[in-house]
Amino acid sequence: MGMKLKQLPLQMDTGYHGAVRASALEDLNRGDIVSVVGRKGAYLQVALADSTKAKHSMLFIADHASAAGDVVRCMSFRVSDQELPPSTKIGSPVFLGKNGKFTTRTTAKKPRIIGTVIDDDGELRALIAPVYGE
Repeated sequence: MGMKLKQLPLQMDTGYHGAVRASALEDLNRGDIVSVVGRKGAYLQVALADSTKAKHSMLFIADHASAAGDVVRCMSFRVSDQELPPSTKIGSPVFLGKNGKFTTRTTAKKPRIIGTVIDDDGELRALIAPVYGE
């Protein structure tokens, strides 16, 4: 028997419905973008995603800080905590950056768009919604 859609609470600024529990292979901060790199036992293993690496699997966003070896909840989408500069335009793409961060400018040969700039109550923020692919 499946869960009826009307029983799921609506999501606001964080994607809990697509969340996974994973084992962190390195220290992570809240909001870091992580890539699934393996599985050990019942947990996926995640590491910081980086635009300088050739390929990535599924990407998620760390919901909280965790130490290497700890279990971390990884979200399917999130509105960033970081306010963007006023020169940033609403609707502009957000790219995967280095060391688990995002950027609004990229020099990568194959830039990976992982979100968009939105107006968040008068502040410019990034809606990070990474998906599958390279």
